[in-house]
Amino acid sequence: MCDEFNDARDVRELALVAHLYIEYFVNELIVAKLKSPEIVIDDRDLGSFRSKILLLRAMGVFDAAPHVLKNVELVQGVRNHYAHNLLVIDEVPEPVVSRIKQLVYFDWDDLICDYDVPWEEHEDPLHAQLQVCALETTNGLIRLQEAIE
Repeated sequence: MCDEFNDARDVRELALVAHLYIEYFVNELIVAKLKSPEIVIDDRDLGSFRSKILLLRAMGVFDAAPHVLKNVELVQGVRNHYAHNLLVIDEVPEPVVSRIKQLVYFDWDDLICDYDVPWEEHEDPLHAQLQVCALETTNGLIRLQEAIE
């Protein structure tokens, strides 16, 4: 996973890869949370990403991890922008910039903290913030799943 995040050439590619991993672990979290997942889940898709997030919210999964939820929704917004806009431009569009700048880095206790190097000190601050925060969000989903199992 880290290699794929590191290999992403630009914000668009990183957003798509990050969202794929986040959705995978959202699915795993749903399966872990349900007592008998086979009743509602078979080989088909689990439904829309938004529905999955709403289901997990309704079950209280994100109650102790609000930053995980916020970052999931922000990465989803970045991914949706690129998924619905075919034209690729070199500049990162303002809606994407805004969402990336709202992403937070948090520790294992879901407390916001500073990353080792301030975003603006990276060669591409937006790419760095998306990369690190999306990776930490994925790790947060994994920790939520482990807490359930």
